[in-house]
Amino acid sequence: DSWDLSPSHPLHQSNTMFHFDEMVKKNLGVVDYVTTTTPLFVEQIKPFNPNVKVLPNAIDPNDKRFIIDRKPYPKVRVGFVMGSAHEADVKQMGNFISLMSPETIEKIQVNLCGFDVRGTTRIINPQTHEVTERAMKPNETTWYRYENMVTDNRRIISEQHRKFLNMYVPQLDYPHVENESYRRCWTKDMNHYFSHYENIDILYAPLEIKHFNYVKSQLKAIECCFSHTALIAQNYGPFTIDLKHALDENGNFNGGNALLVDVDKPENWAKYTEYLVNNPDVLKALQNNIHDTLCDKYNLDTVTRDRAEFYKSILKKK
Repeated sequence: DSWDLSPSHPLHQSNTMFHFDEMVKKNLGVVDYVTTTTPLFVEQIKPFNPNVKVLPNAIDPNDKRFIIDRKPYPKVRVGFVMGSAHEADVKQMGNFISLMSPETIEKIQVNLCGFDVRGTTRIINPQTHEVTERAMKPNETTWYRYENMVTDNRRIISEQHRKFLNMYVPQLDYPHVENESYRRCWTKDMNHYFSHYENIDILYAPLEIKHFNYVKSQLKAIECCFSHTALIAQNYGPFTIDLKHALDENGNFNGGNALLVDVDKPENWAKYTEYLVNNPDVLKALQNNIHDTLCDKYNLDTVTRDRAEFYKSILKKK
């Protein structure tokens, strides 16, 4: 990831205080070669080292950790698979739930995957640099704020479900949760992380417009590819590399592989959701198209062969 952290990033304060950005730039200058994940990041790295090779993230589709079993479900599952550092990104969607019709709300379930109330709050003394920590309360976590943001401040959550959620029992699902408009999906360990996609038909991937995000990996598109998940993403940075917006200027499906939301049209997060809910054939096409257009490029075999050839070329120069 970029060393250029914006003020909205959770690590911005410590990154600035301890000059981690300068350390990274210094290290880039003393190595012979640098590898990175996207051509967009290459341009930021080149001033410090001109020898940059793009080796993207990739997935082995034969690895059982990346094989999911998405069973039929009574609702269209939309939502997020993410970590705790994306609050500014989710804010780009505005109160998208409030823009959807009651009929759409009835047909969907918002899934928030990765929910975790573990963690500490850190206080850094600016004079002494002393760091003190304490355990967070559930309502102090990013996940608590996420939950409010993606449910219109819990408006779409039934009263009994709210009472259950307020108990914060890890890994426990609400009884008959398939009938609810919201589902909290607790965090999983690394070997089971990908199974979150069993609970997502349409993934949201918003991005705050900042340089750190511009040079990020297109990992969410790759995950959607190998999980056959439809993607609604920010029309920015990593999502401009491989994705083709699937609607033409008249709003008709054009065979693209994702729906891309322009930063000046945040209402389209809701609009595109409603479109896919009301056009299940297009939803299915997007799930297939993102797989078919990206699966060879981001197969681990493909990237490994490229990596091997890169290493061989270095040896020849030596």
